[in-house]
Amino acid sequence: MRPLKNRTVVSKTPQLVPFRDEEEMYFKRIVFDVRVTLRRPDGWDAECDSKEAHARSECTLRKDGDGSTVLSYHAKVEPAGFPTNIFSPVARPFVKRVFSNEMETFIKALEEGYGRQKKFNRPITNSASA
Repeated sequence: MRPLKNRTVVSKTPQLVPFRDEEEMYFKRIVFDVRVTLRRPDGWDAECDSKEAHARSECTLRKDGDGSTVLSYHAKVEPAGFPTNIFSPVARPFVKRVFSNEMETFIKALEEGYGRQKKFNRPITNSASA
């Protein structure tokens, strides 16, 4: 997803997936470490650290009344360091827009992946006639 340029999985356990992301925003390369803690079977938390900011997000999946799945996403981003603190009021709308665009792309990818999975797991019916 934009602005992500590279993602490297550092290690993987059943409960924790740490990785390193590289993004480019306004021609500036940003590298940050992410720790994703899995809350099986219905959620995960992600914490991101960089020189510019610390972010924490919580994602939870739940079944809706009509059988669909609802993704709840909450994020909190805190600026880190003197320059980021000074410019954070100006940057806040941009950061919100980036997160919103990333979530729209993420949800679309989930829906497309689920659609492919549903097609793959579709029950096989016998259409041969005697």
